Amino acid sequence: MSASEAGLPPRTVRYLQAVPIVAALNLHGLLHGRYLMAAPAAILLIVGIRRGWRPPWGEASVAIAAVAGAALGFAYGLLVPPPEGPVPGSLLAPICGALVPLCVVAFLSGSRTYGWTFAWLLAALSAYVRETTWPGAASLLLLVVATVVAASLAQWTSIRRGVAVLGGMAALGLVSLGGSYGIGQGLYASQGFLVGLVGGAISDLLENVADFSLPKATYVGGRGSVPDSKKALFEVTGDRPSYLRGRVMDRFDGLAWTTSPELEEATLDLRALPEPSRRSGIVLKFLANVGDRLPVPAGVREVRGASAQALGGWVVATKDSLKGRTVQIAGDVGSALPPEPRPGEAQTELPRDLRAALEPLAAPIVAGAATPRAKAEAIERFFQANFEYSLKVDLLAREHPLLVLIKEKRPAYCAYFASAMAALLRTQGIPARLVGGFALEEVNPITGATMVRERDAHAWVEAWLEDEGRFVTFDPTPADSRGQALGLERGPVGVLIDALGAWFDEQALEFRRSPSDYIADKATSKYLWAVIFLVVAWRVSLRFRGKRVERARAAMVAGDPRLVELYERYSKVLRDRAGVEAAPVDTDDALIERVRRERGEAAGAAAERFVEAYRLARYAGAEWKPEALQAALSEVERELLRRT
Repeated sequence: MSASEAGLPPRTVRYLQAVPIVAALNLHGLLHGRYLMAAPAAILLIVGIRRGWRPPWGEASVAIAAVAGAALGFAYGLLVPPPEGPVPGSLLAPICGALVPLCVVAFLSGSRTYGWTFAWLLAALSAYVRETTWPGAASLLLLVVATVVAASLAQWTSIRRGVAVLGGMAALGLVSLGGSYGIGQGLYASQGFLVGLVGGAISDLLENVADFSLPKATYVGGRGSVPDSKKALFEVTGDRPSYLRGRVMDRFDGLAWTTSPELEEATLDLRALPEPSRRSGIVLKFLANVGDRLPVPAGVREVRGASAQALGGWVVATKDSLKGRTVQIAGDVGSALPPEPRPGEAQTELPRDLRAALEPLAAPIVAGAATPRAKAEAIERFFQANFEYSLKVDLLAREHPLLVLIKEKRPAYCAYFASAMAALLRTQGIPARLVGGFALEEVNPITGATMVRERDAHAWVEAWLEDEGRFVTFDPTPADSRGQALGLERGPVGVLIDALGAWFDEQALEFRRSPSDYIADKATSKYLWAVIFLVVAWRVSLRFRGKRVERARAAMVAGDPRLVELYERYSKVLRDRAGVEAAPVDTDDALIERVRRERGEAAGAAAERFVEAYRLARYAGAEWKPEALQAALSEVERELLRRT
């Protein structure tokens, strides 16, 4: 916008358009206590406007400003740590430090939009890190109003056309103010998502509010429900088993399964078990805590990476916080439990009334089955073939919920199916117990890893088979309908998203474990330097192609080398100041139209005057003066700077 369009001197217009930058610097200094960095930047901005500084704007200036600012911000953060908020202080200090000089240099160079953008990024990172204060709110309001005013000055010709446009700008101000508040609140409300998005660079403020833990008791009342939570708990790689066990519940009072004191207080020795014929191994990378039980396969023999104590039922307890740990587990490739003596009568007990009601229901199901295994398989098939999985259960009636489930074949979830099967087995004199753990379903074909989420918590049955002398796993839950209810069927896009999510979760885990080691490792990564090399090569090729186009066009100019030089400078001005780069098929007239369309009539007219003077010298053979053509080129550059 020219000064005459707004009726203001050009320097006054630049001062007004710099107010958003100053407001953002003030907000940063106020909320982070970093005026020693923000104040000199604001003074430099004002002095630069007064003296007409116009530093060059390009990759080099951006890199120098960002690196110098980040270094100063990091050093400043060691002395005055910024307040903790959605971004960790160790990361926030250099980022804000880089943004401070970037917004100043961008504005002084004439790239107002970049300057305002950097200022708003600085404000967004500076705000919402502590309780809102009146000075902070006033600074934010000043930033919003100043941005609207600055944008209005940049579009003064359009604003003069009517009151409707002014109303639109006012509405924009209100939306900006409300949006800034909403964005800040959104940072707090969606921090889990942000951690995945940036690979752990954003602090998860709510990560310890609700750690997951397998329940110590399982209830089968008239009504129940389970959450469909997709929160990632841990990743499994290696020889993936079907189930990971966490708790064994062998006592049933008719409504609740619990662990008997005999199992809870027993301690076992994994090292005393015989070596399996084929060893297998898995690796668990924990993204969250899962309580005081390690999820392990049935054939576990050895645990590395966390404290481990085998308890009754061959579950493994730990005293460690698992979040951030990588645990290695070795054992039996078949995930078979070790042989053990026949359990006591407690694992065949049922309330008398419930047993009497279940026995006639079990008879037709196990008819024709002669062995304990055959009976268990028959009961397992009965539930898998005749029932549907549901996240909600409604079994309210006069009869026991398990009786209603079996008789009416109502939808239910795993705890009910497992409870019903274990109860039916007990009516046949077969010791049975409930097991709580995780069913490993979500195998990603891209990574080969399994991401275990809260929704993968599962319950199944272990029955003691006399001919095998051990407890054997049976799962009566209908697998197909369970997969549909939990959304485990994924297309190619879902698989790719899961793979990316797992990668981000792993990066977040490594960063939180040791930020310095993580940064050092990534800085020396061959993949990172390969990407940097490709980007640099791409940029060099673009520059080379641009130079080649300039040489090709300049080659058409016969005679005076000064004319060649001026035309090359004209092409460079269009490329650097207006972003207009000539392709081999572009004509001078086409370039002028692009300048007029993207930078305004005044800039287009100046470019047209230069080209006309050049053509007279090139094609008409007219006498020309280098000073006149140089003046025309300078006019092009001034107009482009004024419109940038």
